[in-house]
Amino acid sequence: MIRPLAGCLLLGGLGCASASNQVDPSPPEPGATSAAAPSASAEAPIAPSGPLASMAWLTGRWTGTSGENVALEETWSAPGGGAMTGVGVMRPSGKAERREELRIEARDDGAIVYVATPEGQARTEFRSEPRLAGPTAATFVNEDHDWPTRIRYERVGDELRVTLKGRPGQAAESWTLRRQP
Repeated sequence: MIRPLAGCLLLGGLGCASASNQVDPSPPEPGATSAAAPSASAEAPIAPSGPLASMAWLTGRWTGTSGENVALEETWSAPGGGAMTGVGVMRPSGKAERREELRIEARDDGAIVYVATPEGQARTEFRSEPRLAGPTAATFVNEDHDWPTRIRYERVGDELRVTLKGRPGQAAESWTLRRQP
């Protein structure tokens, strides 16, 4: 389950410019005063808040390859509105690209849920397992799913380690993605 870049919207506006946050490079007229508030680009970034603030470490674009030399890309938005959106893509050499829509949401009951919708397949939900979480790690579990039953993300510096596991006896997959600017 891998995710690609889907543009400014998924990145929560990171790296995207709009007329509303452009700075006018021309100096003010002598003696002129301005009642305008500082532009958004001049302000310090706002730290994520809310129920998914602890997942902000996942934000950004990540790329790498699997052990089978499949190009992988995953992109996650910053937390906002009780959700993070993501997109993933696998590009097997000489085969059609496979895409997947992803979402991490905070539910009313306090649960954090990872929702995966692979292209052409039904959506599947995995609940966060708090005892397997850390400041830069999260594990999501769905024991009723055929495979995987566990999805783990762990950030170490500019690397994102992703591990998919199933039941005992089933194969596991893991790969390391690197954060892109």
